[in-house]
Amino acid sequence: MNLLDFLGDIVIFGFSDLIDNKKVSHKTRKRLLITFIIVSLCYVGGFLFCIFWGVKQENILWSVVGVLGILFYIYQMVKSVRRYKESNEKINKDTVREFFDFFAPRWDDEPIADKKIIDTILDNSELKEGINVLDIGCGTGVMFPFYMERNVQSITAVDLSPEMVKIAKSKFPQADVICGDAETISF
Repeated sequence: MNLLDFLGDIVIFGFSDLIDNKKVSHKTRKRLLITFIIVSLCYVGGFLFCIFWGVKQENILWSVVGVLGILFYIYQMVKSVRRYKESNEKINKDTVREFFDFFAPRWDDEPIADKKIIDTILDNSELKEGINVLDIGCGTGVMFPFYMERNVQSITAVDLSPEMVKIAKSKFPQADVICGDAETISF
C-alpha cells in the first residue's frame, strides 16, 4: 500500500459516517485526500491566526485557544490513525469461520469457474504433473479438479470452516483436507 492509499484509507475511516462504501476508487480516494488536506489547512490556519492575533494584540486567551485547537486537531488525527490501524490488524477468525460455515451448503450451487483464467493462473504458478499441491483456503474443493487434471501427485488442503472441509472431503476423498488455521498448522 502506498502513502496515498494509506492516507486515503485514514480519511475514509475517519469519515466513515459520510461514506457508505469503503471500497473507494483510487481517483475518489485522491479527491477525498485533497479535500481533507484543504480543510485541514483551513482549520489549522484558523488556529494559527488565533495564536498570532493573540500575540499581536497581547491577548493570551486568543493564543491559548489557537494552541488548544491545534493540539485537539492533532489528537483527533492520531486517534483516527490508531483506530484505523487497530481495525485492520487482525481479522476475527470466528466471524470468518461462521460466514463460510453458513454458506458452505450453497457454495457450489452456482459455480463460477473460467477455465481459461484458471489455466493461466496454474500455468503461471508452474503447476504441473507430479507436483504436490498445498491449497490454503480450499473451501469446498472447487480447484481440486483443475489440479487433478494436471496429474498432481497429491493435494493437501486447509480451510478454517468445518462445513467447507466436510463438503470438500466428501467430494474428493483422495485429497488430504484439513480443518484448521493455516497460520498455525505446520506442514
